[in-house]
Amino acid sequence: YVYLSFAAWWINRFFDGIDGAYARATGQMTDFGGYYDIVIDFTAYCFIPIGIALGQRDEATYIATIFMMAIIVLNNIGLFFLSAIIEK
Repeated sequence: YVYLSFAAWWINRFFDGIDGAYARATGQMTDFGGYYDIVIDFTAYCFIPIGIALGQRDEATYIATIFMMAIIVLNNIGLFFLSAIIEK
């Protein structure tokens, strides 16, 4: 599963770089597309520790991952809120 996960991560990074370049090259950039790109990025980042925790099969790891994910989500909410304020 390690190699499959690594391959999936690199495929994700490749397409994440290509989609924005394609949108700019074809004039199809939108605010929603930029927002959607960031949301998908953060979603992918959240799956990394979840996948690692599920591979451990240990209750303490699950609890630590839940705590870590709560911190990540709260930080992301703050980041999005701050960026919305700064943009105004």
